[in-house]
Amino acid sequence: MNFDLNPKAVGFKDMNPLQIKALLDFVDFSIECAVENFDPKRLEKLEEYGSEMIQLFGGNGLKIDLVD
Repeated sequence: MNFDLNPKAVGFKDMNPLQIKALLDFVDFSIECAVENFDPKRLEKLEEYGSEMIQLFGGNGLKIDLVD
């Protein structure tokens, strides 16, 4: 197995301002969710933030399913 010793990474200077905002909003809201009590509506909002961020980076989105 070969590994690239100089992987390419995207920095803030390479990102579109919308991507930066989506990433920081997701991180901010994730931290807020971590310190608050569980709320299904807050989890839905986190899913929205995550899905928007992933789509801005070229992905298909995010789906969170809860299992009891």
